[in-house]
Order: sequence, then C-alpha cells, then structure tokens
Amino acid sequence: MARLGFGVPELDAMLGGGLLPGSGTLLMGTPGAGKTLTGLHYVVEGARRGERGLIAGLHERPDRLLRTAAGIGLDLAGAVDAGLVRILWRPPLELAPDA
Repeated sequence: MARLGFGVPELDAMLGGGLLPGSGTLLMGTPGAGKTLTGLHYVVEGARRGERGLIAGLHERPDRLLRTAAGIGLDLAGAVDAGLVRILWRPPLELAPDA
C-alpha cells in the first residue's frame, strides 16, 4: 500500500515513505515541539497531490496558520483558495461544555 508523505524527505524516509492511508496518527509534544508545523506539511503535501484536507483547531486562528505556513514556505493559502483545504476554527470559550 502506498504511503502518504509529508513532503519532508528526511521525515518521510524515517517513516518508510509516510503514513498509511486511512490510519490515525496522534502528534504529541510540548509547546514549540513542531506539532503544528508537521501537520501543516502533511496537509499541504496532500493538497499538492490533489487530496482534500481539514485542519480543525481551537487555539490558532486561521490567519495565524496561514502566516505560519507561509513563513516556512508552504502554500497553505493556495490550497485553501483552491478549495482543497478547509480550516475549521472554534475558540474554546465559545463552546458549550457538552459540545
């Protein structure tokens, strides 16, 4: 089964080519460890292959994600504009406890 890469050659090599399609992967780490950057690479690389992606978050606003991606050379804005990636953001204070 073909693996889905991150577009980062060294990381893809460490993962044997990337992640398995349909698998679930959890990134854990302290603030600043690179979880967001890793996720952005994966979503933008998928969009480059024509795949749709969703970024769901509670903390980083869409404009900040777009700036972060652009700052490391990723065209997340282009993927969003093309309709390949959607950013779903909900501030945590606006959620009902049972939502």
